[in-house]
Amino acid sequence: GQYGELFKYDMEIAASNDITEKETEDLVKQLDENGKIKGYGLFVYENGEVKTDVASEDVKIVIPDNLDEFGKFINLRERIGHKKLSLNNDGLILSEKTARTLDASVGDTIKLKNGDDITAEAKIIGITENYLSHYAYMTKDYYNKLFNNVPSNNKVLCTLNDTSSKTEEKLSEEINKMDSVSGVVFNTASKETFSNTIKNLNYVVLVIIISAGALAFVVLYNLTNVNISERVREIATIKVLGFYDGETAAYIYRENILLTLVGIVFGLGLGKILHQYIMITVEIKSMMFGRIISPKSYVIAAILTVVLSFIVNFVMYFKLKRVKMVESLKSVD
Repeated sequence: GQYGELFKYDMEIAASNDITEKETEDLVKQLDENGKIKGYGLFVYENGEVKTDVASEDVKIVIPDNLDEFGKFINLRERIGHKKLSLNNDGLILSEKTARTLDASVGDTIKLKNGDDITAEAKIIGITENYLSHYAYMTKDYYNKLFNNVPSNNKVLCTLNDTSSKTEEKLSEEINKMDSVSGVVFNTASKETFSNTIKNLNYVVLVIIISAGALAFVVLYNLTNVNISERVREIATIKVLGFYDGETAAYIYRENILLTLVGIVFGLGLGKILHQYIMITVEIKSMMFGRIISPKSYVIAAILTVVLSFIVNFVMYFKLKRVKMVESLKSVD
């Protein structure tokens, strides 16, 4: 979600000093011989710090030069409900993890320190969905209102027609030759790094799923095993009374089916709470994991539980079949 949905730009060019619209136009024309660049926008990126009585956090202050074009490069929205957020001159929009660290919400006033170490009181007008790093978005006018200073553009965000590694390598070579540029970053590389982190976590999740499945199997197997062992005479008696193997099995299985259904209902409910807790606990300082569980995950968890229960029932069917009717005639020890 971070790249593609929230960050729509593909390339970030850092200017060595204040870059004007005319200089950017020349820069893009120089690079854009074959129509590689789809669109570009000028931005201010400045290191800052946000603070409340609870905590403080380093942030990147992001200011678009052209407010109307801003949405083409960065999508500001609430995580729940995806309501669009717009910048105005009344305050700043803070990234979600940052707001959570500060224990701040919309309407609160926080302290904001800019790159020149000047601190001002800023108002939060929105909290935007964000998963990597910490950001404070605002307009140039609001920044000027806070710090009595109009910041200089130092970044050019670009969208590309072609994001293949070959095109990006060529662009990178051309950009790094230019004196007015101090660096270039492609979102493809950042996306790959993020994907690899998530991929490694998937192996951990797989081990947990297999372990949980094995535990569920062992518990259900032992319960059924004990159940049958303690009720051998009862099972033998109903066999004598004319119950077929299938009917005898169903007599025992009802308890298993009930345990499985109860396990699914309670497991999914408690699983949701546990998932929220784990997501918050394992997060590192600059990263936020998704909080939404896909409906597909609930269905898969329920199916896995049913399948494990079915395997236990299948194994136990043969044990029930082996119970001899003569057991019912034995005296109680």
